[in-house]
Amino acid sequence: MYLVSTIGRCGSSMLISTLQDYLLSVDNPKAKNHYYPIDVENHRPPVVGAIFLFGDISDVILSVKRCHERLGDKWIDLHNKNLNGDYENRYNYLKKDTFCLERMFDDWMRPQSFPLLTLKYENMWENEDIISKFLGCADFELPDFNQTSNPHGSGKESRFFRRAANRELVSDINKTYSSLIKKVNNFPTAKIW
Repeated sequence: MYLVSTIGRCGSSMLISTLQDYLLSVDNPKAKNHYYPIDVENHRPPVVGAIFLFGDISDVILSVKRCHERLGDKWIDLHNKNLNGDYENRYNYLKKDTFCLERMFDDWMRPQSFPLLTLKYENMWENEDIISKFLGCADFELPDFNQTSNPHGSGKESRFFRRAANRELVSDINKTYSSLIKKVNNFPTAKIW
Protein backbone atom coordinates (compact mmCIF):
# COMPACT_ATOMS: atom_id res chain seq x y z
CA MET A 1 0.00 0.00 0.00
CA TYR A 2 1.25 3.47 -0.94
CA LEU A 3 0.44 6.67 0.86
CA VAL A 4 0.32 10.06 -0.87
CA SER A 5 0.82 13.18 1.19
CA THR A 6 0.77 16.76 -0.01
CA ILE A 7 1.52 20.27 1.06
CA GLY A 8 -1.93 20.95 -0.36
CA ARG A 9 -3.47 22.14 -3.61
CA CYS A 10 -0.94 20.41 -5.86
CA GLY A 11 -2.36 17.42 -7.67
CA SER A 12 -2.77 14.73 -5.04
CA SER A 13 -6.29 13.78 -6.17
CA MET A 14 -5.10 13.32 -9.75
CA LEU A 15 -2.04 11.32 -8.64
CA ILE A 16 -4.06 9.08 -6.31
CA SER A 17 -6.61 8.42 -9.05
CA THR A 18 -3.83 7.56 -11.51
CA LEU A 19 -2.15 5.20 -9.04
CA GLN A 20 -5.48 3.47 -8.51
CA ASP A 21 -5.91 3.20 -12.30
CA TYR A 22 -2.66 1.19 -12.27
CA LEU A 23 -4.30 -1.06 -9.64
CA LEU A 24 -1.89 0.10 -6.97
CA SER A 25 -3.24 0.12 -3.45
CA VAL A 26 -3.41 3.68 -2.10
CA ASP A 27 -4.68 4.65 1.33
CA ASN A 28 -5.74 8.24 1.08
CA PRO A 29 -9.12 9.50 2.15
CA LYS A 30 -9.68 12.80 0.32
CA ALA A 31 -10.34 14.60 3.59
CA LYS A 32 -6.92 13.70 4.98
CA ASN A 33 -3.96 13.58 2.63
CA HIS A 34 -1.73 15.98 4.55
CA TYR A 35 0.26 13.35 6.39
CA TYR A 36 3.53 13.89 8.22
CA PRO A 37 6.27 11.22 8.18
CA ILE A 38 5.32 10.10 11.70
CA ASP A 39 1.83 9.28 10.37
CA VAL A 40 3.39 6.99 7.76
CA GLU A 41 5.62 5.27 10.32
CA ASN A 42 2.59 4.54 12.51
CA HIS A 43 0.23 3.63 9.66
CA ARG A 44 -1.54 0.26 9.79
CA PRO A 45 -1.32 -1.69 7.63
CA PRO A 46 2.29 -0.66 6.95
CA VAL A 47 2.97 1.23 3.74
CA VAL A 48 5.20 0.04 0.89
CA GLY A 49 6.24 3.63 0.24
CA ALA A 50 5.12 7.22 0.42
CA ILE A 51 4.97 10.01 -2.13
CA PHE A 52 5.15 13.59 -0.92
CA LEU A 53 3.83 16.20 -3.36
CA PHE A 54 4.76 19.84 -3.15
CA GLY A 55 4.44 22.69 -5.59
CA ASP A 56 4.91 26.35 -6.35
CA ILE A 57 3.99 27.97 -3.04
CA SER A 58 2.52 31.13 -4.58
CA ASP A 59 0.19 28.97 -6.68
CA VAL A 60 -0.69 26.85 -3.65
CA ILE A 61 -1.67 29.89 -1.58
CA LEU A 62 -3.56 31.51 -4.48
CA SER A 63 -5.49 28.25 -4.81
CA VAL A 64 -6.22 28.23 -1.07
CA LYS A 65 -7.49 31.80 -1.33
CA ARG A 66 -9.77 30.89 -4.26
CA CYS A 67 -11.18 27.92 -2.34
CA HIS A 68 -11.67 30.09 0.73
CA GLU A 69 -13.60 32.64 -1.35
CA ARG A 70 -15.71 29.95 -3.06
CA LEU A 71 -16.27 27.58 -0.15
CA GLY A 72 -16.05 29.83 2.89
CA ASP A 73 -14.56 29.68 6.36
CA LYS A 74 -15.64 26.08 7.00
CA TRP A 75 -13.34 24.96 4.18
CA ILE A 76 -10.39 26.89 5.68
CA ASP A 77 -11.20 25.44 9.10
CA LEU A 78 -11.03 21.88 7.72
CA HIS A 79 -7.97 22.59 5.55
CA ASN A 80 -6.15 24.04 8.55
CA LYS A 81 -7.14 21.10 10.75
CA ASN A 82 -5.95 18.57 8.14
CA LEU A 83 -2.60 20.36 7.91
CA ASN A 84 -2.20 20.55 11.72
CA GLY A 85 -1.98 24.30 11.33
CA ASP A 86 -2.22 27.28 13.65
CA TYR A 87 -5.99 27.22 14.23
CA GLU A 88 -6.16 30.52 16.08
CA ASN A 89 -4.65 32.39 13.11
CA ARG A 90 -6.06 30.21 10.31
CA TYR A 91 -7.64 33.09 8.34
CA ASN A 92 -4.36 35.04 8.29
CA TYR A 93 -2.62 32.67 5.82
CA LEU A 94 -1.72 35.49 3.43
CA LYS A 95 0.44 37.16 6.08
CA LYS A 96 1.70 34.15 8.06
CA ASP A 97 2.40 30.45 7.44
CA THR A 98 -0.65 29.46 9.48
CA PHE A 99 -0.84 26.04 7.77
CA CYS A 100 2.72 25.24 8.91
CA LEU A 101 3.69 24.36 5.33
CA GLU A 102 7.38 24.97 5.92
CA ARG A 103 7.39 22.62 8.90
CA MET A 104 5.72 19.94 6.77
CA PHE A 105 8.14 20.48 3.88
CA ASP A 106 11.14 20.27 6.23
CA ASP A 107 9.81 17.09 7.87
CA TRP A 108 9.51 15.33 4.51
CA MET A 109 12.72 16.51 2.86
CA ARG A 110 15.10 14.12 4.58
CA PRO A 111 15.67 10.38 4.75
CA GLN A 112 12.83 8.45 6.37
CA SER A 113 12.44 4.93 7.73
CA PHE A 114 10.36 3.98 4.65
CA PRO A 115 10.82 4.36 0.86
CA LEU A 116 9.98 7.91 -0.17
CA LEU A 117 9.52 9.81 -3.42
CA THR A 118 9.37 13.60 -3.17
CA LEU A 119 7.78 15.14 -6.23
CA LYS A 120 7.06 18.69 -7.40
CA TYR A 121 3.64 19.03 -9.00
CA GLU A 122 4.67 21.31 -11.85
CA ASN A 123 7.36 18.84 -12.97
CA MET A 124 5.55 15.50 -12.48
CA TRP A 125 5.08 14.93 -16.21
CA GLU A 126 8.79 15.22 -16.99
CA ASN A 127 9.57 12.83 -14.12
CA GLU A 128 7.30 9.91 -15.05
CA ASP A 129 10.40 7.69 -15.39
CA ILE A 130 11.36 8.39 -11.76
CA ILE A 131 7.79 7.72 -10.63
CA SER A 132 7.85 4.42 -12.59
CA LYS A 133 11.13 3.42 -10.97
CA PHE A 134 9.84 4.21 -7.46
CA LEU A 135 6.61 2.27 -8.00
CA GLY A 136 8.27 -0.61 -9.84
CA CYS A 137 5.64 -0.03 -12.49
CA ALA A 138 6.95 0.08 -16.05
CA ASP A 139 5.70 2.85 -18.32
CA PHE A 140 3.78 4.80 -15.67
CA GLU A 141 1.97 7.72 -17.30
CA LEU A 142 0.05 10.60 -15.82
CA PRO A 143 -3.02 12.02 -17.57
CA ASP A 144 -2.20 14.72 -20.08
CA PHE A 145 -1.63 18.11 -18.52
CA ASN A 146 -3.76 20.81 -20.08
CA GLN A 147 -1.68 24.00 -19.97
CA THR A 148 -4.77 26.20 -20.36
CA SER A 149 -6.57 24.74 -17.38
CA ASN A 150 -6.07 25.95 -13.86
CA PRO A 151 -4.05 23.14 -12.25
CA HIS A 152 -5.31 24.07 -8.78
CA GLY A 153 -9.06 24.04 -9.26
CA SER A 154 -11.78 24.23 -11.85
CA GLY A 155 -12.11 26.75 -14.64
CA LYS A 156 -10.16 27.89 -17.68
CA GLU A 157 -7.93 30.39 -15.90
CA SER A 158 -4.26 29.94 -16.74
CA ARG A 159 -1.63 30.14 -14.06
CA PHE A 160 -0.03 33.10 -15.88
CA PHE A 161 -3.33 35.02 -15.97
CA ARG A 162 -4.03 34.27 -12.31
CA ARG A 163 -0.60 35.58 -11.30
CA ALA A 164 -0.87 38.65 -13.54
CA ALA A 165 -4.32 39.50 -12.16
CA ASN A 166 -3.02 39.18 -8.59
CA ARG A 167 0.44 40.79 -8.82
CA GLU A 168 0.22 42.63 -5.51
CA LEU A 169 -1.18 39.57 -3.75
CA VAL A 170 1.54 37.35 -5.25
CA SER A 171 4.14 39.85 -4.06
CA ASP A 172 2.72 39.65 -0.51
CA ILE A 173 2.64 35.84 -0.65
CA ASN A 174 6.25 35.79 -1.87
CA LYS A 175 7.27 37.92 1.14
CA THR A 176 5.29 35.85 3.64
CA TYR A 177 6.55 32.50 2.36
CA SER A 178 10.00 33.61 1.13
CA SER A 179 11.93 31.03 3.16
CA LEU A 180 9.75 28.14 1.99
CA ILE A 181 9.71 29.39 -1.61
CA LYS A 182 13.49 29.42 -1.63
CA LYS A 183 13.60 25.83 -0.30
CA VAL A 184 11.06 24.62 -2.89
CA ASN A 185 12.93 26.34 -5.72
CA ASN A 186 16.27 24.83 -4.65
CA PHE A 187 15.01 21.29 -4.12
CA PRO A 188 15.09 18.61 -6.85
CA THR A 189 11.78 18.26 -8.67
CA ALA A 190 11.81 14.49 -8.06
CA LYS A 191 13.92 12.48 -5.66
CA ILE A 192 13.82 8.90 -4.45
CA TRP A 193 15.16 8.64 -0.90
